[in-house]
Amino acid sequence: MKSEVVLKRHAIKMGENQAVMFVGKYPDVGGKERDLVIREEHIGQWHDEGAYPSEEEADLFYEVLPRSRVSNQVLEIARRSG
Repeated sequence: MKSEVVLKRHAIKMGENQAVMFVGKYPDVGGKERDLVIREEHIGQWHDEGAYPSEEEADLFYEVLPRSRVSNQVLEIARRSG
């Protein structure tokens, strides 16, 4: 994907936590440029009925964020930071 889409890394404060987001643009099937927001996070641990954050050494996962309030906030922060 790195060869197809240029992504810029942003460390963004989300509540009490620091989130790593990647922001870029990709062409849709019609050729129109669309925004793309990807969240990077450490894989958590599942105990009983809930998920808990894991250590910093844990493997990472990536989540493509849908159009939402959060993704719009990330895009706005990315635009302001250049």
